[in-house]
Amino acid sequence: MQDPPFKLSIIDVVRFALEVGMLAGVGAFGWFAGNGGWTGGLLVALCAAGAGAIWGIFRVPADSPRGHAPVAVPRGVRFGLEALLFALATYGIWSSWSRAAAETFLTITVVHYALDWERTGWLLGLKPRSTRASGPHSNGIAT
Repeated sequence: MQDPPFKLSIIDVVRFALEVGMLAGVGAFGWFAGNGGWTGGLLVALCAAGAGAIWGIFRVPADSPRGHAPVAVPRGVRFGLEALLFALATYGIWSSWSRAAAETFLTITVVHYALDWERTGWLLGLKPRSTRASGPHSNGIAT
């Protein structure tokens, strides 16, 4: 069976931008925790790499672009990891840069999860997963 054609939605674009912002925010947390300098630079790299590894490794198989998860986790655990990383990024932006930027990042994150209510409800176990015809989560695996 051939995979359906990949179509990008605005939700997918916003999600990618939030993921990049999350990595930058977690890196900012590392800079703040290390008080800048060499220590801060090292913590930027370690925090951002650690967050990226957590994001990419601990996945729900039905939520992965190709239906594969290096380390499969339950949906609620994945949602918790995402919430933790976005909260850490928000704190990093707040503590090292700007309260307004942190609040904006957090607001966009919450609005994104609200607009992507099908995925959010599925991750929280509130509703069954409906397959979408587009986006990275449309792998045809219904759970």
